[in-house]
Amino acid sequence: MAKKTEKPKTMLGWHCLRPSMRTACGHEPAWRVREVRSIIGRPQLCIHGYHACRQAPMAVIWWDAVGTGLSQPFRLCRVRLSGLRIDDQTKSVAHTRKLIWALSPSETRDVMIRFRREMCAHSYGRLLELAWDRPAYGDKANAILERLAHEAHREQIAARKK
Repeated sequence: MAKKTEKPKTMLGWHCLRPSMRTACGHEPAWRVREVRSIIGRPQLCIHGYHACRQAPMAVIWWDAVGTGLSQPFRLCRVRLSGLRIDDQTKSVAHTRKLIWALSPSETRDVMIRFRREMCAHSYGRLLELAWDRPAYGDKANAILERLAHEAHREQIAARKK
């Protein structure tokens, strides 16, 4: 595992929420798009603070790892971390997180289906394991999932304008 570093800059990242807009642990009220929340005290990885991943596939892997399971509906979200931030190899934790946008559970499901199909078309089966174990595959997986998520978000905005 890479050395943990502390950084004061902002970071765009990815995070997953329950369909109710609550976190996996469910200790906080539901989030709202454009909402900003901050913690009291120093952030600590896996213990205290607002987490996110630089790469979208890592956010999905962590969502699955905390016991929520990929078979259950979830929302893929774009977030910004700010304030004191601690990074490790796969995730970051910060003093403050802003929820920029969130796909609906059905949009997230559609993105994940399209992601799996595209990964299979590129012969990148076992997509999540490869994203974790092999950085080259992880970079490709990230590019595909980010593109699909951003496309779904643009479609979401266009649908609201109609």
